[in-house]
Amino acid sequence: MLTKLPITLLTSSELVTTADRLISAIDEPLATVLKIRIDKAREASGQLAKALNKDRSSDYTPKLAEADQQRDDAFRALRHGILSASYRADENTKSSARELLDIFKRHNTTLYDLGYVAQSTEMKSLRSDLEQNRAALKKAAVQPLMTEMTEAMEHFDALYQEKLDVESGTNLPLVSETRTALAKQLNLLFGHVEIMLEDEQEGVASLVEKFNEVITDTMTTVRARQTRLENEEREEEEEF
Repeated sequence: MLTKLPITLLTSSELVTTADRLISAIDEPLATVLKIRIDKAREASGQLAKALNKDRSSDYTPKLAEADQQRDDAFRALRHGILSASYRADENTKSSARELLDIFKRHNTTLYDLGYVAQSTEMKSLRSDLEQNRAALKKAAVQPLMTEMTEAMEHFDALYQEKLDVESGTNLPLVSETRTALAKQLNLLFGHVEIMLEDEQEGVASLVEKFNEVITDTMTTVRARQTRLENEEREEEEEF
């Protein structure tokens, strides 16, 4: 039985490495039978690798990293400011802060671990919910921190859009597009192999063992990262 590879859990770099390892595991005569699938997967892997290299070499990479750190810090400052206010002696301050903490709990408390686009989406949702409670922000005396977070978010988003506008004419692949293409090709490869396994084609059982070994190695890394993030999220939640 072919082990399922949850592609969405892999980083783009991990996806490229895993795809290349899977392709390399296919020997003759199955390499001839699977030639179309191999060629398409190899091409998609190369395109994703090229897109990743483009991102790493971009002049905007260090600028975005700095802007992202600024919005992460602003998010933490607001969160801890609200947490601090929830322990104030004044009941109005305390109750307002707790209202705001309830809003934070409905969102990802470690959203700074998300990718750029996912984090932007989550932070906008959080900001929208918080802005609907302006009175609580004022009573908890955290409006200046809210303003700082909003400004940091807007600065990052403007810089990210500038990067997209400037680099849109370079005719180089985007990570999101090439990642989707590679995921499709790997799923098609897996489907073909599973059909061959069902038909008990000679040599396929051995190939599946190799595939499973690669997938198991990959998921060991993925699970270790998930455990770390879950522990961090648990620690964040305990603060509330």
